[in-house]
Amino acid sequence: MADWFARHSAPVKRGEREITFRELKRILNRFGYTLANPLNNSIKVLRLVDGDGPTQTKHIDTIGYPRETGIVPVHTLKRVRERCLLREEDGVDTESFYDQYAVIDAFVNKYRMTLRRLAKL
Repeated sequence: MADWFARHSAPVKRGEREITFRELKRILNRFGYTLANPLNNSIKVLRLVDGDGPTQTKHIDTIGYPRETGIVPVHTLKRVRERCLLREEDGVDTESFYDQYAVIDAFVNKYRMTLRRLAKL
């Protein structure tokens, strides 16, 4: 079993990348969130809620926003990922977040440390 896991898995890449607010909005849209209503150098992070009629939104956070082409600070990326439940422990590793890879399966995420130890046997 350990051999199979070693052949069919890849190490999780960690860390944030340098991206613009425009790219962050595109990424968040894939996960059902958006950036909207810029005002006074800040912008709202909203969750898109499916419902009857027009799309509803739920306010998640407000972050600093100098301009669409500005670089998102690392601490802001971490905060957004935490508040939107888009971190590794939520099943969304760095590659999944930035590069549209498949989100980590819930079973694999729950037992990732045990699976990692098995892969090293």
